[in-house]
Amino acid sequence: MLALGPKASADTLLDVSSSLSLSDPTQLGRLSRDGIISDWSSAKAFPGAFNTTLSYHYHTFSLFSRTLAGTTILTELTCRYVQVLVEDTNSAIFVSAYLDSYTPDPTMPNRGLDVNYLGDLGNRGGFYGVDPASFQVFVPAGHDLILVVSDTGVGNAGIGKPFRVLVEGFTDTQYSDTRPAIVNVAMSNTNLVLNATNGIAGRTYDVLTSTNLALPLSQWAPIATNVPNASGSFLLTVTSAVNPLDRQRFFILQSPAD
Repeated sequence: MLALGPKASADTLLDVSSSLSLSDPTQLGRLSRDGIISDWSSAKAFPGAFNTTLSYHYHTFSLFSRTLAGTTILTELTCRYVQVLVEDTNSAIFVSAYLDSYTPDPTMPNRGLDVNYLGDLGNRGGFYGVDPASFQVFVPAGHDLILVVSDTGVGNAGIGKPFRVLVEGFTDTQYSDTRPAIVNVAMSNTNLVLNATNGIAGRTYDVLTSTNLALPLSQWAPIATNVPNASGSFLLTVTSAVNPLDRQRFFILQSPAD
């Protein structure tokens, strides 16, 4: 069970439970475990490569990029302050972050592990007290984030060992949540059409309505819903939004709760 304690509001960019397998690709060497945890205060220096003549399995997860019709679209979401939480009760994996691509190669001395390096966990994935291990990296706008989960043991010791990786995105170092924004409002007959941006692909957003602005949101009525596309944009059409019997009517865009 991933124990997060009091949870800040965040955009969940990835939440995956998995394990390394023999079908995953291999690399020569692994990152040195220097005990330094990457955080947002400053960029961490590349820690060096270790055991560069040995082979280790690894698996990658790509964030911020999506592919539509063969074209990669890098989203411009503002949740670029990324926090990675790792649950690994077997201390069998190591998690690191790279910018745009991860391309280990046979070249000494670092076997390509230093190319596009962003940061890492500093040690094997596991718990610190009751909390999961975690580290932070900043991903510039217009760039992709590649998370690498690699084996740490010799002789495929980490193969089949379960792990969970939770990746959260924030707009700043104060853990502020990304908020969607309505960029255009139009009328189509009696329908209200809202164009919104800065959403999270795969999430469901709702339009709520009320004739009384003072009512708590729990008493507003949900009347439209949609899921953003890969770029974070989405369209919400409120059918029959115009009612001549209403003296006034209010609408609000609601983000899903984490």
